[in-house]
Amino acid sequence: MTILLKTGRSISRLQQWKRPLHLCLSAFTSSSGLLFSETVPTPSSAISHRKKNTNKKQRLPTGSIVGDHMQAAGERVAQSNWIQIDGIPPTSSLEAMLEGVQLALERENKRGIVDLDASWDSIDPVPSLHFNNDSSCIQKAHLNLSMLARPTGWFIQLKNRSLVQAVLNQSADAGLFCSWKKVIVSEHRDAKRPFYRVSDATIRVENCPLKTTIMNVMNLFSRYDLKPGAKAVEEWKGGRDDRPRTFLVHFADASWARSALREKQGEFMDDNKLVLAPYPRQIV
Repeated sequence: MTILLKTGRSISRLQQWKRPLHLCLSAFTSSSGLLFSETVPTPSSAISHRKKNTNKKQRLPTGSIVGDHMQAAGERVAQSNWIQIDGIPPTSSLEAMLEGVQLALERENKRGIVDLDASWDSIDPVPSLHFNNDSSCIQKAHLNLSMLARPTGWFIQLKNRSLVQAVLNQSADAGLFCSWKKVIVSEHRDAKRPFYRVSDATIRVENCPLKTTIMNVMNLFSRYDLKPGAKAVEEWKGGRDDRPRTFLVHFADASWARSALREKQGEFMDDNKLVLAPYPRQIV
């Protein structure tokens, strides 16, 4: 069977589970704007595919959630409420990244965000998620760091996996941007992975001599208020042993970090000119 739209365009049953899911499934439930016709034959490949999906759907109990129906139809469905973003600009901020995520959710909301965890029967309209355009959908945001302790992306926790699916859909359709740069988006399922403990009160000190110790770095920033505790200064272990060392310095607050960055940038330690860099704000 082929579904004919009023515009004259047809959508075979083979295509009914392709994204966006709500547009495809609503063809079975909407009473306006659709006409059904038996005049256009369905390709044999579509028939076999339809039978395979039909058999899978018959094994689902009544009231199964939308996500189960999508998986039974061969769709890739988000399982966690975390996304991983890679390839951000070197000096981007959290605000720039969240603006890109919000824009993606707004675009997806215009055609309806499918509620993956809502109960659904194939004879009913596909349930959609009510989305409010505010920051409450963002739960956490942690930086992803490279081997040199430089920001390469974000781990962002959204309110539920339906929002993750919406962001992934928009990333595939129109791309997701952080400031001017298109970034890479994927689902992050390793939620138990420990995140790096950096913030806007942390600066990165690069190009330190090989013999530099934690005490040397603490003495360099002795006139600034450092974070209370034993780990105000940490050596970054991600680089090679024969390369200049990198240290993370944690201050009492972001204002002290900005002062140290401004006053100590380009200072020499032995014959090495130090390179200092800040980290953006996070949501932890």
